[in-house]
Amino acid sequence: MQLTAICRSASWESALTRKIFRVMKLTAILLLAAALQVSAKGFGQSITLNLKNASLEKAITEIEKQSGFSFVYGKEQLAQAKVIDLTVNNLKLEKVLELIFKDQPLSFTISGKYIALKQKATPTAPAILSEGKGSPPIDIHGKVINNKGQPVEGATVTVKGTNKRVSTNANGEFTLTGIDANATLVVSSVNIETYEIKVAGKSDLTINVKAKVTTGEEVKVEVNTGYQTMPKERATGSFTQVDNKTINQQVGSNILSRLE
Repeated sequence: MQLTAICRSASWESALTRKIFRVMKLTAILLLAAALQVSAKGFGQSITLNLKNASLEKAITEIEKQSGFSFVYGKEQLAQAKVIDLTVNNLKLEKVLELIFKDQPLSFTISGKYIALKQKATPTAPAILSEGKGSPPIDIHGKVINNKGQPVEGATVTVKGTNKRVSTNANGEFTLTGIDANATLVVSSVNIETYEIKVAGKSDLTINVKAKVTTGEEVKVEVNTGYQTMPKERATGSFTQVDNKTINQQVGSNILSRLE
């Protein structure tokens, strides 16, 4: 009898334990469902705002009042925010948040009944290439020709503002390596006029230069009369010039007789 009573007691305790476990499990499920329902209800509800040049903090306060959600953020985050101009009527909370934070340096994340704010990742700015600065270096092959289409040999090609220079070969060709894509080349030589040309990102250049025109110096003929020296055009007498060939046609040791 005593053994039977013990068995019945153990069986009853086991059944009670299983019943309590089921009740606890059902309670947890009901609590979770209720929380999800409340969250969904809050997140799906409509928001009405009329903000003109308002701060982000004011917008947050209005949303918290109407939705029941709480924002999590730092004061320093709000200091970076832009003012807001937004008017919405019965718009879903999710859409309202997207409109508010579209142009803000902050983004939002929703977890339960909380909306956490965080700094947006700053995109890496591409390198800005400006004229003459920051341009990637290039290699240049060029040819210098004159106005007759003939190659100019021995011309000096200098990268303006630097000490980098080369000379053209017999075909008028030259090569420069590691040159700024917006550099200016200066071409010079004794027989051509100095010429400047911008590279403008081109790696193959044909440079046309002008031959240098040399103007002969004015030759002045002066006559010595024995009393004075004057330009030939001002002399009233008859004069002639005896060259070396003419004077050597006469034989004699006396130079005066040879001149005569």
